[in-house]
Amino acid sequence: MTDQQTLLTSALTRELREWLLARAALHPIPVVASALVYEMSALIARCADTIEDADSLIDGWAETMKLQVRRFGVGVQHP
Repeated sequence: MTDQQTLLTSALTRELREWLLARAALHPIPVVASALVYEMSALIARCADTIEDADSLIDGWAETMKLQVRRFGVGVQHP
């Protein structure tokens, strides 16, 4: 990932977090999370060249997500 892509990712992450937190005030968090995961899988499938590529990306992100939960805990807002 280039420096420019990293900066764009960071900015989009901040915007997305604000939007998600606003939605979480209106809907149960599991509903918001489920909708987000559904849309993530649709984006991954759209951009992947093969099912195996999509699976690898999902597996890598799942491991990263698990590490984040272990590092920052549960029941709290992550930084």
